[in-house]
Amino acid sequence: MYSPLITFVQVIPATISGLGAAQGVMVALFAAHVPAGHGDPAAVIVAYSTVIGPLMMLMRLIIGYSFMAAVTREVMPTAEDIEAAQADEDLAEGAPAPSELAPGEVASASGNAGTESTEGPAATTR
Repeated sequence: MYSPLITFVQVIPATISGLGAAQGVMVALFAAHVPAGHGDPAAVIVAYSTVIGPLMMLMRLIIGYSFMAAVTREVMPTAEDIEAAQADEDLAEGAPAPSELAPGEVASASGNAGTESTEGPAATTR
């Protein structure tokens, strides 16, 4: 019930080392809810607010790292996706698809197919 107000006060840059305004608001709002016999309500609430911040950050890190592999699999393309995209790009440019080439034939940069030569440039200038 008090969370939106506390969150609003936390974003105000009027604290020293992260302590100050938010703890003051928490003491004002939650002091009446601290059971008797647990000590000074202000001390209990400030201790809670000091401990809960790092613990919540640790929990967020654990949750983030545990789901990072699943998210990466969804976001990162697989090798097959990359090959399919390159084949689609080659088809859009007019180059023959690798499946359309005869054995020993390679596609040139201009999109024309030629015979692969293993003898070097001298073999083609006869």
